[in-house]
Amino acid sequence: MKTGITLRALLISFVSVILGSLWTRQSELLSATCAISESVPTMHGMAILIFLAVLYPVINMVGKKYNFSRGELITIYIFTTIGCVMAGTGIIQALLPYLAVPRYFATPDNGFLDIIDKLPSWLSLQDMDVINQFFEGSPGGAVPWKHWIKPLSLWLLFFVVYWWVIMCVWIILRKQWVENERLTFPLTTIPLYLTDAAATPEQGLDPDKTPPFLKNPLMWIGFCFAGGYQILLMLHAVNPDFPAVVYSYPMGKFFTEYPLKSISSTAMIFKWDIVGLGYLISTEILFSVWFFYWVNNILTVILTATGSVAGGKVFPEAQAIGGNIAMVLIILYVSRKHLAAVLKNVFTKTKAIDDTTEPFTYRIAVLGGLTGFIALILFCAAAGMPLWLSACFFGFILCFVIVYGRIRAETGTPAVWLFLHSQIKYAPIDTFGSAFFIPGGDIQGVSVMTNFHFLIHGGFLNQASIYQLEAFQLGDKAGGISRKGIALLGLGAVAFGFIVGVMMYLPTAYEFGAQHLANFSGRIDNIRVGYCLQAWNDTAAYIKTPLPPKTGQITAEAAGFITTLSLFGIRNFLMINIPLNPLGYILAATRGYFYWWAFFLAWLAKLIILRIGGVQLYRKLIPMFIGMVIGYYFFSGIVWSIVSSLLPALRITIGF
Repeated sequence: MKTGITLRALLISFVSVILGSLWTRQSELLSATCAISESVPTMHGMAILIFLAVLYPVINMVGKKYNFSRGELITIYIFTTIGCVMAGTGIIQALLPYLAVPRYFATPDNGFLDIIDKLPSWLSLQDMDVINQFFEGSPGGAVPWKHWIKPLSLWLLFFVVYWWVIMCVWIILRKQWVENERLTFPLTTIPLYLTDAAATPEQGLDPDKTPPFLKNPLMWIGFCFAGGYQILLMLHAVNPDFPAVVYSYPMGKFFTEYPLKSISSTAMIFKWDIVGLGYLISTEILFSVWFFYWVNNILTVILTATGSVAGGKVFPEAQAIGGNIAMVLIILYVSRKHLAAVLKNVFTKTKAIDDTTEPFTYRIAVLGGLTGFIALILFCAAAGMPLWLSACFFGFILCFVIVYGRIRAETGTPAVWLFLHSQIKYAPIDTFGSAFFIPGGDIQGVSVMTNFHFLIHGGFLNQASIYQLEAFQLGDKAGGISRKGIALLGLGAVAFGFIVGVMMYLPTAYEFGAQHLANFSGRIDNIRVGYCLQAWNDTAAYIKTPLPPKTGQITAEAAGFITTLSLFGIRNFLMINIPLNPLGYILAATRGYFYWWAFFLAWLAKLIILRIGGVQLYRKLIPMFIGMVIGYYFFSGIVWSIVSSLLPALRITIGF
């Protein structure tokens, strides 16, 4: 049997990442009409997989010995997905401006000069000519590589260590989530279905031996429905005279009177990828998302009517902060026996749990992950951040990474924005006040910490790390790839993707000027430069004028924490079978306004199908709903990114 990580699979992966980065350059930096690396999974991974799946029967006609094994297809998909996301809008494009923004935008009035004095010279750029040319363009587009090599080498090392730490967490939790709790990892269903033609009999997805996925008429029904919907949106975007279909139906027309006007921004958004994947999610999570979204709406109306809390705000994302912290405690509690066995493996000679098939032994995962975490803290400490602050910073982020990983493992919701991003940045300030982080007026810590805000303020490195968790599951299903091979494949993709991303971004920046790239809004230059500038402005502002703790946000965080723990307690200790899931509550609080309608449609469809035909009909229709996902991604992402790149004047979103 062919293995997965072969020389040709790796060579195709390298080429795929390079071509994908060029695609990113055109779509995200130059035309700035489709952020293909923001999709989950990335359009790059989906595109190469669809291309190879369609090519598979053609190669078969030439000779079966030339065709790819399923493991090779999955290898290419994993490497492409991780490698290309590194060059995307939320990683390389987020990091590089942080190395230059404070010096470029510093004025005597904005407070940046005080911050610059606290930044180490080895962490960012120093030469103003190099910085000016980065933002404004250089003669002939020449890149002064010698000025970039040192800081970028250090950041590459940082990225690899950061990825290693999170991967060690996934190694520790993998058996608990996959084998003990049997989480479904819905997003892995797409590449597994697309590669089922290459599966050996023991890897087949359908025990009834129905036609391969791409020959299944139900798949094409779902594909044509979602794809046709997106085509109509595209045609209207290209030609406004073409009749429009509804992407977002505003419900504000029904809420025009006080106090209902407080929820006038509510809309029904037709996200067919969420509907398709939602079909694979438990009905209680689907129900919980739209139920709790409307609970928050009702609370908003009540608070507005009674005059409680400024403007009737319920601060849903602050609730999500509290919910995430509670969910980490829940995960640790549920995994307590497994974690105890893992620690016994680490610190005693007794093997309390078998780890021979894990990517690395639990001893390596625990001690190696801890060593990597300490290395990150020391990296920040060397830059000037106090040890306690750097430990809290990375520990806080890691809590949210674990919960986001749980969301992907249990629900597969394809959205990078379910990671709380800016809320993770603002929550500590809202909770403790800014003076807490500037003890004795020392701004060294917060100045350096701002340099790492690319990790949370619109940065996607944390979300991308979940691909490593899903890759372990894909490797198990595909066959021919060891878990250790998957781990090394992920680390290699991070390093290769980082290098390719830098080599794509810097020449583009020095040719056109970074300030003029990625102008998605049409109102401000480079959105990532804007995020970066906002981070430094925020820091400078609260250094100048300390911010007190915010009662409203603290109350919402506490409410989210208590609600999440209460739901878990009711279900697991009181044994009351309510259809309200704490993870659904967190999803509703995080981005419920964007996803509630899609989750409602998925819940309703699944409920009706189960009532009519039971589990048998439910399973039979899975290809149709996965076809909806693929049709949505193909037209909304792959086709639209190409069309919009050719017609860059179009800045109309079509629902991607």
